[in-house]
Amino acid sequence: MIKPQSIRSGVTIYVNGTQAEKSEVVALSNEWSERQETLFKKTLKDGGEITIKGVHFKVIPQEKILNYIGEKDPKHIIAPGADDRF
Repeated sequence: MIKPQSIRSGVTIYVNGTQAEKSEVVALSNEWSERQETLFKKTLKDGGEITIKGVHFKVIPQEKILNYIGEKDPKHIIAPGADDRF
């Protein structure tokens, strides 16, 4: 069974084409094997589509904020002080 903490906020999950709540996905996961849980958790992280026991899941993860180079932006930008050189 998948714990509700595994499903982060910002992740959108569709079950058979309709948007599902966390509680619905957790209830469906009661019947899954350990391998199916692992595959679903990887899908939660990366996004994509997967079918488990005849139920089709489409997972859309939260978009990552990237800069113009395509790299993750740093949280804090340190500006040089008066004593520092460029």
